[in-house]
Amino acid sequence: DAESSEGPGRLMPAQGSRRIRPEQKSLFRILDANFNRALEGCRVIEDALRLGGRRSSAGDSRFYRLKSIRHRISFLRSRFGLRRLVSARDIYADPGAFRPHALEKRYRSYHSMIAANLQRLKESLRVIEEVSRALPVARGFSDAKRLRFMTYALEEHILLGRKSR
Repeated sequence: DAESSEGPGRLMPAQGSRRIRPEQKSLFRILDANFNRALEGCRVIEDALRLGGRRSSAGDSRFYRLKSIRHRISFLRSRFGLRRLVSARDIYADPGAFRPHALEKRYRSYHSMIAANLQRLKESLRVIEEVSRALPVARGFSDAKRLRFMTYALEEHILLGRKSR
C-alpha cells in the first residue's frame, strides 16, 4: 500500500494504525494546507516560465529547476502519507477557505505575479519545515529547509537574472 507507514522512505513510524492521533491532527492539517500552497505556487511560476515570455536557455534552466523543486515537494509530501494529510483536512472549518480576502488583489504585472508566488512557495516551505519539527519524522524538516534555500537561490535567478552557482 503506497500510503502505509510501513513502506520504505516513510517518515512516520510504523505503529499499527494509519490514523492520526488527535494531538497531531492540527499539525497534519497545517502540513496539508502548506504542501498544497507550495505546489500551487510552484505550478503558477512553472507555467509562467514555460508559457509566458520569451524562450531562452536561461528560462529553460529556471523552468527545469523549479520543476525539480515541485517534484521534490511532492515526494516529501508522499513521505508523510497523502491519505494521512488529506484525512486531516477540514476545508469547511477553515475560516479563510470560502471568503474573499480584502488583501487579495490583482497583480500589477507578470513579474509581480511570479514574485508573489515565489513568496508563497518560500513561506509554505518554512511552515512545513517548522511543523515537521513537532512530529516524529526523519529528515522532514531538513528536507523542507533544503528546498526553501533552493527556492531562495532560484528566486535570485528568476527575479534578478543572476546566474546559478
